[in-house]
Amino acid sequence: MKRLFLVISVLMAAVSLQAESKAKVLKASDYKHYVEYFNRMEDEPIVQAIPNAEAWNWMEKNIPLFTCPQDNFEEMWYFRWWSLRKGLQLTPQGYVVNEFLVKRSYADKYNMIACAVGHHINELRWIQDQSYIDQYLHIWLRGNEGKPMNRLMKFSSWIPAALYDRYLVHQDKDYLMDLLPDLEAHYQAWDIQRWPEGLYWQGDVQDGMEESISGGRRIKNARPTINSYMYGNAVALSEMFKMAGNTEKAALYQAKADTLRQLVQTRLWSEDQAFFETRRIKDGELAQVREAIGYIPWIF
Repeated sequence: MKRLFLVISVLMAAVSLQAESKAKVLKASDYKHYVEYFNRMEDEPIVQAIPNAEAWNWMEKNIPLFTCPQDNFEEMWYFRWWSLRKGLQLTPQGYVVNEFLVKRSYADKYNMIACAVGHHINELRWIQDQSYIDQYLHIWLRGNEGKPMNRLMKFSSWIPAALYDRYLVHQDKDYLMDLLPDLEAHYQAWDIQRWPEGLYWQGDVQDGMEESISGGRRIKNARPTINSYMYGNAVALSEMFKMAGNTEKAALYQAKADTLRQLVQTRLWSEDQAFFETRRIKDGELAQVREAIGYIPWIF
């Protein structure tokens, strides 16, 4: 009797799981109304590669679908993809992603700004057509007659970490291996912004954070941001060199990551605040303020 009950229970569970799996299949057409609503919201003063009229066709082919019981969360999901699509610009060198649609004086060629490149990679890795990111990174790293764009180093970067995370989704090994020398050079270029003990420094604005209570745009403080990014970049490079069969460099970058992790945990952690903080260059002390950037070490 117990055996019969067990068999029936297993069969019922299997039927239930099958029904659930069918119920979870989302239909793209169920979410088209969001895009129609967004399109009505504006008169579209600036048009780039994909105009509003083509937004839904692009989204239907590219984005992951999402649903939840809370309507405003669901709406936000589709608004983000609708708005991200606006930043795609087709240039003579290929696609780029713009942080701003209006021209900015501090932007590079094609109105590119290095500050958000990591975000762009992290978000666009989830779409079907990865050629946007492929072309975008080629332009940033090689678009200046084979060299990096002039303003790539104007803002803190986690490009190697973001590209490795993209690899984990798409397994685009050949692309990653082709860019590996460029990514290593990009990492090494940041070494001029280090304190003698090994922590990296950065100005607030160059961190993409504007002016903050703990520092300023011209103050070379050791911040949780840049040090977390460089830790993530070192881990990513170590993994890439493993893939390339270069065990010596894989070990080198893992050692760099381990050292930086230790420095962040011992020099940027405040026991009083129980939080990661900025360490000031003027007196070597922690800033004694809790800022949102203190969460960033947990991301990497």
